[in-house]
Amino acid sequence: MGILRHALCQPQIVMSKPIVSIIIAFSTIFLCSNMALGKGTSCNILFPIFSEAEKAGYIDCDGKVVVPPTAENAYEFSESIGVIIYSDGAYTVSFNGKKRFLTKLEMQSGFSEGLAIVKLSDGGYGYVGRNGKVLFRTRAFPVADDEPDLPTVRPFNNGRASIKTSKGWIIIDRKFRKVSTKSFADVSDFQGGLATVQTDEEPSRYGVVNTRGEYVLHPQFNWPEISDEGLIVVEEKEGEWKIINRDGKVITRVQYFSVRGFSDGLAGVTKERKLGSPVGFINSSGKLVLPIKYSTSSKFSDGLLPVEVDGKIGFISRNGELTIKPQFKPGMNDFQDGLAYVRDWEYEGYIDRRGKWIWKRKR
Repeated sequence: MGILRHALCQPQIVMSKPIVSIIIAFSTIFLCSNMALGKGTSCNILFPIFSEAEKAGYIDCDGKVVVPPTAENAYEFSESIGVIIYSDGAYTVSFNGKKRFLTKLEMQSGFSEGLAIVKLSDGGYGYVGRNGKVLFRTRAFPVADDEPDLPTVRPFNNGRASIKTSKGWIIIDRKFRKVSTKSFADVSDFQGGLATVQTDEEPSRYGVVNTRGEYVLHPQFNWPEISDEGLIVVEEKEGEWKIINRDGKVITRVQYFSVRGFSDGLAGVTKERKLGSPVGFINSSGKLVLPIKYSTSSKFSDGLLPVEVDGKIGFISRNGELTIKPQFKPGMNDFQDGLAYVRDWEYEGYIDRRGKWIWKRKR
């Protein structure tokens, strides 16, 4: 919904008669106000639900069931398409609930940049397009009995993905070509044109590369935090942190016990070593914009942050205003596309940005 809202809710120059301009302006304000409240107006995605019998389906932004929960599994919508799993295979789902057969292969993800990850019949992994055709495959690797059989390909983001080879993890482009000769012990998903990479040495060190596979930060850190904003947070030494842009330039330095990665332009910080210590938030220039007093292990998402008060979860806005009073159980999902999946002591389901249930089921 972010792209749609961005396009609709910008100031518009209307070259027409005054009365038409007024009508269009009023309509735009009304539409965007509804969207800001999470009412689902003009929302073009669906949300997965699971019945009390653990069968999957989809609802729209207003809580209307579009695909009844009779499937085995359902993935989150991405790029205006969902993936739902029935006993006879996987299907794509459009916003109006129309289903189209995709593949009988075992799905490992929904779509990202037009590609979804599948497990192949020979034990390897690969990518399929929206027509279900396998476009790229990797061979199977032996897995120890005590290790999980995890996909050897990662989702595409920023036009890049990583795949496992006999020499380690490498980075590929959308044509499935290597973007550099480097290989790594592991590579994270790309965010903001960056990925965290792990070396083979002991103890492992971590660096950051760009979409060309070039080092932005050479492997020398414990764990650099990257973000969609293209910001990197690294600890130079205990209690001293750097905020770095995607070109490797240091923006500022800050002193805290811990600094989390950025999301929605803010990063969580703590002053104390103890578990559960209060959290505040800084902006990209290092300024403390929310005081260190919140109980939370999450990041801001969709402009809201879950915080715990007396054992119950509520949500605050970026200016610290309590927008949804504490009433939910800990252990919930963040807001995404105007909704959050939450649980209380009787129900679980989706709420909107006002804290109103739009779909729920008994726990």
